[in-house]
Amino acid sequence: MIFREDLAKNFLRRIKRGGHLWSKQRYLSAQIHALLENDLWLRHAAHANTMAQRLAHGLRRHPAAALPFEVKGNEVFVVLPEVIVASLEEQGYGFYRWTNPPGLDGVLIRLVTCWATEARDVDGLLSAL
Repeated sequence: MIFREDLAKNFLRRIKRGGHLWSKQRYLSAQIHALLENDLWLRHAAHANTMAQRLAHGLRRHPAAALPFEVKGNEVFVVLPEVIVASLEEQGYGFYRWTNPPGLDGVLIRLVTCWATEARDVDGLLSAL
């Protein structure tokens, strides 16, 4: 139930436009089936994790970067000075800012890799630092 009339007005149209109708679930099922076939989802996940490790390795070599958490998947949390974070944003990089762990100065950001992340993407970000 939607309580705000201004949001409810176009809700059904948005559901239909986004393909979220029960009659369209066959499209979603086809995508899931393709991911399960021949362990494609595992290959995608392994690639994303490999790119995250590459990113973490490069960040550890940067003197202004601190990685407060171990990288166990495809997310890398890094604390950088505000000036570097602002520069990355100006260069078109996007990320979320998080609350800093105690004792670390700077800005904690989260970087996420995926199945489509390429080594040149990671290397580009590291060069932009």
